[in-house]
Amino acid sequence: MTLHDASALAQAHLQEANRTGLTPDDYEYVLSEPVEYAHCYYFDYQLCHRFGLPESQWEIFAGAPGFAVNRQTGEVSVVSWGELPQLPQQSAIWQHSRQRAAELARTPLSLATLRRYLPLPLPELAAFYQQLRQPEMQQKQREAALLAQLLLAAGIQV
Repeated sequence: MTLHDASALAQAHLQEANRTGLTPDDYEYVLSEPVEYAHCYYFDYQLCHRFGLPESQWEIFAGAPGFAVNRQTGEVSVVSWGELPQLPQQSAIWQHSRQRAAELARTPLSLATLRRYLPLPLPELAAFYQQLRQPEMQQKQREAALLAQLLLAAGIQV
């Protein structure tokens, strides 16, 4: 997903929030500059006063700091204050997992190799191994399946 695509999804999310009254009266959300991570684009919830009231005279608001647009699925999710500091760490895990999945997809796999990286019970690991060995499975499909399993092993839902 490109930044342009993510910005369009973010703008649609903000328009919906403004339309449904999720903002206080006289205020609206406007699109902020995104922060790019390996797995998502993060946008702050940025308010603007509809009638130009100086920011020093605004009411005080509380809520989530922003939202993320998933780079794989385009899903928009609200990011809480507790989740915000985890985004850089999750990004690093995504990058590392993506590289590992690409490496594993390019090389002949053994059950022992998979066991080194995936903490699955042996029957599930064997079934996953057989799935990866299907002749009709393309390298990109193998890479995507491996990435999903590596991320799950790291505690990240995809």
